[in-house]
Amino acid sequence: MWRFKNAFHGRTLFTVSAGGQPAYSQDFAPLPPDIRHAVYNDLDSASQLIDDTTCAVIVEPVQGEGGVVPATNTFFAGVA
Repeated sequence: MWRFKNAFHGRTLFTVSAGGQPAYSQDFAPLPPDIRHAVYNDLDSASQLIDDTTCAVIVEPVQGEGGVVPATNTFFAGVA
């Protein structure tokens, strides 16, 4: 599974670790293993993580916690 840096997906143990923000996950353990992180709006970064073990991609259409950054149409279509 992979997701994007500076994302926020909720406050459960899994979602804080998937969000990739240490401030939200540093006090939780054990965290789910093998969650990889790509750069938001960067298809080259995302494409480096796609392989035969990819089971899911977590992405927001607009990153609110990351600074209210909307996904470009090209980026969103590319990770779909």
